[in-house]
This record gives sequence, C-alpha cells and structure tokens, in this order.
Amino acid sequence: MKEGDYFGEMALMLNEKRHANCIAMTFVKCLSLNWAKFDMLMGQARHLMAKRMRVRILQSVPLLAKLSESKLLELSSVMKVQSFSDGTYIIREGEEGSRFYIINEGEVRCMISNKSNPDESEEIARLYPQQFFGERALVTNEARDANVIACGTVECLVLDRKSFQVLLADLKEDITEEMTAREAADNLRRESEAGHDTRTSNFNMEDFYADDHEFTDYKLEDLRALRTVGTGTFGRVKLVQHMGDGGMYALKCMNKSEIVALHQQKNTLAEKILLHDCAKCPFVLQLFQTFNRPNQIFMLTEFIQGGELWSYIYEKKDAVPRAVDGGFDVNAVKFYAANVVLAFKFLHARGISYRDLKPENLL
Repeated sequence: MKEGDYFGEMALMLNEKRHANCIAMTFVKCLSLNWAKFDMLMGQARHLMAKRMRVRILQSVPLLAKLSESKLLELSSVMKVQSFSDGTYIIREGEEGSRFYIINEGEVRCMISNKSNPDESEEIARLYPQQFFGERALVTNEARDANVIACGTVECLVLDRKSFQVLLADLKEDITEEMTAREAADNLRRESEAGHDTRTSNFNMEDFYADDHEFTDYKLEDLRALRTVGTGTFGRVKLVQHMGDGGMYALKCMNKSEIVALHQQKNTLAEKILLHDCAKCPFVLQLFQTFNRPNQIFMLTEFIQGGELWSYIYEKKDAVPRAVDGGFDVNAVKFYAANVVLAFKFLHARGISYRDLKPENLL
C-alpha cells in the first residue's frame, strides 16, 4: 500500500481479529482512528468501505484475481459468505448442483460412496483456503458426484448457478482446466486400485534428489511454511523460511499423481534441468534446490514478490509511469522489453525455446 491507502477496517467492521500483518517498508506516518471514533465518524463511508473490503477479499483468491475491479464489485454484491460447522455436508453426492464454493477459511474433504457397499465411502481429496469446488455440476449440468464435508469450521464464498454462469464466464477455461486435472488424478487413483501400472511409486524422478547442481544444502523439514502464495494445476507455491539462516524462498510443491495423470513427467524434469542450466542468468528465476518425496516433488526457488507484469498493466496503474493513452511510457516499455530480450538472448544461445511469453509469466 502507498500514500492515501487505508487498512485495518476489516477487523473493526466485522468485529474480528486481525487477518494480516501490516509492516512498514520505509518511514511511515499514519492517521488513525480507534474503534469508537471509527464507528461514530465514518457514517455513510462504511457502505463504500464494506464494498471495497469485499473486493479485497475476492482479489486474494487466485482464481478471481484477474477479473476487473468492476466485475469483482458486481461479484461481491451477489456472492454470499456462508459458514459450516465440523462434519457438515456442504454438498451431497447425487443432488442437483446449484452453487459454486470458494473456501475462505478451513478445509474440506471430498468423499465418494463405495459402489459395492453404499454404506461405506472413501476420501478422494482435501481442499484448502482459496481452492474451489462445486463447479462440475454447474458446468456439465450433472448431479453432484461426491460429498464435500467440512473439517472443522469452514467459511466459504458462495455463488448461485446463474451468477456463476454470467460473472465467471471469463474464467471458464481456468475452471475447466482445474476440473480436468482433478478428474485425471481421480482416474489415476482408480486405475492404481484396479492394479494398473500407474502408481506414483513408479514415478521415475530420481533426478530430483540432490546433485552437483544444487546451490543450497537444506533439509526439507528445516523449511517453515509461512503462507501459500500461488496455486496451479499440479500443486501450490508456498513462501518458506529456512529455520537456520532465516533465508526466504518460494517452494513449489507438486503432486506426483497429477503430473503422471497429465503425462507431464518429461516436462517437469525438463523444467528442473533447464532452470539449472539458466542459473547464471539474472533474468530467469533462480532454482536453488530440489527435493523428492514418495508423493510429491519440490523446487526451492528465489522468492520474487513484485507480482506479475499483468497486474502492473491492468491493476496497479499508478505503479509504473503512463503515457497519455494509458499505456506504459516509452522508458518503462524499453526497460521491460530489454529484460525480456536479454532473457531470450541467454536462452537462445543455449538452444532453449520458450513458447509461453505473456504478461502473466513475467515477474
């Protein structure tokens, strides 16, 4: 945040504990109101602040972060907050789907009935904050194919079918991609149980053990996870701190089952090898170390906290100098273009072709 921005209102308006740390990055002077004066003086502004608060909450969800502020405002007016106690069935297998859920707090487990013994069920997945569920029935118009049960207290953002179809149309590709990945992982599990040779124990990734290219010599258990900073098809990226030297890193955690299900073993190994080959390039993400565990693989990389170039183009419009037509001014364009050209020069000199250049992939 910068001069003119405000914070701290959420805990006062919702009468809750603070949800985040706010840390001064330079010398900072703030104007402050205590709860009584805030409650007495804000008056009509409370309504505007409440709307802005809901937008902030939605912007923190990776799936929704790329929607425009106007679309998020519209979404916030129809998306409801609903809480569920431990053991509550949020979705029941076989019922008609009418709502889409994004987890705000807590976790849920997804269960399916045993076809041979309807009285028994098995857990197929666990979902955590910022992940979503309930989309399949809305996309395919089929009945719910699993039970979703609250583990402890769970708070969800809930959207009805009509609003889902209208307001999230721009995200249909992302939602379908996530849905496909989950189905692939579930099919892999079923094949494994049926005796087919697709078990993750056959996931040949021995190269993910430490080798001569590693730049750190950490133990995975010495990395303390602070928060999740991103989610993707195969897993999530966590901000971690080494408990010994205090170093801050990004840890990319990938599930082997998803990688195998989508036939991405070679691509994942290629990513690791290419990042090692690019270790001397300041314009390519630095890979420090990799870890291999029975069900997951991990990549420890530098933590780049500036965000994506996409957000500076479309959201943080005051962060980069602008030309009269709204685009970046010439000096900014030259700076970002030069970074990309120099990265490509390094890659091309090593026979590497990068084919996914877009603002979302530039940090």
